[in-house]
Amino acid sequence: MRRHLIYNILCLLFLTACEHEIPYNGEYQDGKLLVEAFTCAGEDSLVCCIGRTYFILDDKPYRPEVLDGLAISLEGASGPYDIISDSTDGRQHYMKLSRPVQAGEELRLTVSHPDLGTAIARETPMPEFIPAPRSYRIERATNGMDYYIVTLQLPDYSDQTEIGWLCQYNITRTAITPKYDAGHTTQIGWDTIVSPWQQSPLCSFDPLFANMGNEYYETQGYYSKYSKSVYTPLWMRSDYPAGKQLDLFIFVPHSTSYPNGASITYRVDSFLLEMEVKSEAYILYQASMEQYLRTHRYTDRDEEKDEDKDKERNENWGTMFSSMGIEETVSVYNNVENGYGAFISKTKTKIRIR
Repeated sequence: MRRHLIYNILCLLFLTACEHEIPYNGEYQDGKLLVEAFTCAGEDSLVCCIGRTYFILDDKPYRPEVLDGLAISLEGASGPYDIISDSTDGRQHYMKLSRPVQAGEELRLTVSHPDLGTAIARETPMPEFIPAPRSYRIERATNGMDYYIVTLQLPDYSDQTEIGWLCQYNITRTAITPKYDAGHTTQIGWDTIVSPWQQSPLCSFDPLFANMGNEYYETQGYYSKYSKSVYTPLWMRSDYPAGKQLDLFIFVPHSTSYPNGASITYRVDSFLLEMEVKSEAYILYQASMEQYLRTHRYTDRDEEKDEDKDKERNENWGTMFSSMGIEETVSVYNNVENGYGAFISKTKTKIRIR
């Protein structure tokens, strides 16, 4: 018994710690440029969100300061891009370029500030991803849905990246509903309302969509993004075999009847398949920045007690550009020389199917 008591006392002594405050005496500069830039192949635009970094031990403003005196330039293999206009909103710069950005062209973005120096970032926009339609058929199911099945021949694509598929379709929605008198007691006729309706549940049985953050429904055996958001892309890998054919399923209700005689019918006019290819820098920076924002979402000292600021954090959560300045040092993807952030790109392709 005495031995156990001695062991307990020794454990308490070892586990008891004293807190000592150690002043930080290291040197720190005034921060570096935080450059988050985005462009898209085939478009004549460049978006930059430019701020500065803060030392992790320093107090920083909740709203990062807007830097004045910035100089922004973009160059490609064929020469510089002239910036025709710069519509600035806070830290965001929406710039129209003199010509469209070319896929496969190495771009060099330079951002200079009189106090924070010059930061340089490079990015190569992805080439277009254009599959060829092979077949198109419709199957009517017993659950009140029409299955539109599109078979596509995937193009040769050497880049190891991720490809997002999104479907929008033009549908005419016809609703026939009872019309009642002012007291809503007696039916006096019928209302027929014809309106456009768009939604995009996009699914596939192909295992190319496995392990990409898609939803997998074990009972049905398909991958989908429908459960989270119908407008969220269904992601797949680009390392598919040569000559790969892919089936995509779009589910559309054909009609719905109600006990009171009301009914809704749908007529599909056309589908618009959209392909979104993100560059490697895009994927790596987005993943690391989301992790950074998740870590710092409610850890800015006492600011998490402010409900308005909490609301703004929720609204900005998951966005591409950081809503706060980055604290040094952090482990986020970075392709900016003499600064932090990333220069990223993606490519969009659309195919209409009737």
